[in-house]
Amino acid sequence: MTVVIIRCDECQLYYHFGCLNPPVKKNPKPRGYQWYCEDCDESEEEDFEEEEEQQQQQQQEERGEEEKVDLDRKEEVKVEIKEDVRIKDEEVEMSIKQENLENNENLKHLDNVKHSNQMPMNHEMS
Repeated sequence: MTVVIIRCDECQLYYHFGCLNPPVKKNPKPRGYQWYCEDCDESEEEDFEEEEEQQQQQQQEERGEEEKVDLDRKEEVKVEIKEDVRIKDEEVEMSIKQENLENNENLKHLDNVKHSNQMPMNHEMS
């Protein structure tokens, strides 16, 4: 069994082909090109950072959408509450008007009773 190794052009450490992540069967370092291990490969780190940045941006956009939905729902609730308050105000106003009408009727009745009690009693005595 032959053990094939490769040297990182940055840190100068040697790696077995089978120990690389992912493992390789043939030399990943073409002639005339440099090869960097996973720890030294800045392109992978940049890719990872770029991917992480994109994920964060996507999460922010999603949170922004959620916040927008929350704000929209809050506005809907405000409108519903205002409508409920308006309806309650109308109900209270109608109730007050009804009470006033009943009070006026009661006052008229009391006035009639009062006038009927004040009639002269001369007619009955004669």
